[in-house]
This record gives sequence, C-alpha cells and structure tokens, in this order.
Amino acid sequence: MKQANTAAGNRRSRVIVLILIGVAMFLVALVIRLPAVHGWSLIGEGLDTQAYGMTGTAWNGEAATVVNGPHRVTALRWKLRPAGLLKARLDYDLRGSIADGRVEGIVGTRLVGGGTRLRNIRFNLDVNALARRFGNQPLPITLGGRVDGFLEEVVIGANGRLQRISGLVNWIDGSIGFGETINLGTYALRLDNADEQITGQVVDTEAVVRLEGDLRLDPATGELVGDVLLQALEGASNSLTQGLQLIGIRNPDAENRINFRGDINNPLSFRGSIQ
Repeated sequence: MKQANTAAGNRRSRVIVLILIGVAMFLVALVIRLPAVHGWSLIGEGLDTQAYGMTGTAWNGEAATVVNGPHRVTALRWKLRPAGLLKARLDYDLRGSIADGRVEGIVGTRLVGGGTRLRNIRFNLDVNALARRFGNQPLPITLGGRVDGFLEEVVIGANGRLQRISGLVNWIDGSIGFGETINLGTYALRLDNADEQITGQVVDTEAVVRLEGDLRLDPATGELVGDVLLQALEGASNSLTQGLQLIGIRNPDAENRINFRGDINNPLSFRGSIQ
C-alpha cells in the first residue's frame, strides 16, 4: 500500500514537471513569434515610454527611437533573458545611445501585476547634453565633462512611482564655463531613496573644490534640497575663487556650509543660505 502511494506521488510529480515544462515552452514560442511592437508594450507601459521604428520580435529586436518625456534613446537593441519566463517575468538586455553617450542594462517587468525593474544600468554621456534634457530653462553657464554611472537597481511600481533606486554616479573632469572654462575636477554621488524621494551623498574625489554633503530630490515635483560643505582647495584658479565670491561665498578658502532649495527644471529658481 505504501509503495502504491509512493508510485502515485511520483507520477503526480512527473505530471506537474511536464506541465511546467510545457507552459515554459509555450511562453518561449510565444515570445519568439510576438512582433516587437506588441512585446514592447509590455515593457514600455510601466515606464510611460513610446518606441518608434521597431523591427524584429519581442525576443530580439531594435527600435530606432525610444522617448520618455524629454528623454530620448536611439538605436535601442533588446534581447530576452529566457530564465525570467520561469518566474513569469520578461527580462531584457538593452543597449542604446543617449545624449552623446551609451546606456545598457537589464530591464524587466512582471507579466502579472506590472511594475518595472532595472538592474545593472551603466551609462556614460556628456554632462551638458544631460543638463539640457532635464531642464526646462536654459542654464546660465556651460557644463563640461562626462557623467559615468552604474545603477544597481531601480524599481518603478505599476502606478509609475519610484519605489527603489541604488547606484553611483560620477562627474568626471567637470568644468563650468561663463566666458571662460573653469576646471573643477571629479565628483561622486551615491544614490538611494526614502519615502519616494531620491537621496544622495556627494563627495569630491580629484577636485579643486571640496564638495561633500547630502541631497534630496522629489521626482514628482523636481524639488532639490541640499546641505553641502564647499571649500576652494589648493590648485583652484583665481577665476574660480572670484566666481565663488561673485555668487556670495565671501571666503572660498574657508569651510562654507550651504543650504539650498530649488526646482531642477528651472536652475534660476534656486535659493539658499551660506554659513
């Protein structure tokens, strides 16, 4: 009797395994044949993103242009990661061009419940081009250098709200220009989040201006709040120290604590205090 029960249990296990294999094969076959335009809707809907000039399939394809608000990615290629299907997920390796640079990483969405998760996102782009894409108002200065970043994870809920972000962004060989170019150096920004707001810790790595402190950004409104320590270091040019004095920092060589608040979409909106 016990042996009969064991045999029946083994048969049920084999049937369940066969069913799971059959479902997985069905999903793979479906995705292989699904036109790119239909497959992208499953990913793009969670990101509020539109794609144009799509070719290929949901398994392996390309889009000439992908637009999310003011942000644009061109020559975007994707390839499905089949293992995600076993967890009812669509996970893709993505590569594309953005703002005179490159971006790549893994983007996935749940087949049930929605929401989008980005992992291992790497990007390298021109900082001035990036600033122009985010701001609604023209900057009174020109930014130089490149932004190099690695986002470990970004999670966006089915409602479109940010749930999680973690990563590191570097401003390499940064400079500002207003008549002449003033070199600043390299800075690093560690990103995290709390209460649907992005938090950051900024530090200088190889720079002529000491800059360290905390930032907080509300993605919904664009409000940026900061509390940072600023100090001109050895190697800072006369033009740089004079520029700092011009914006209200009377003694750039001292440790100046700056509190500020403004809208990243309007650089002229920022106001603050210096201690």
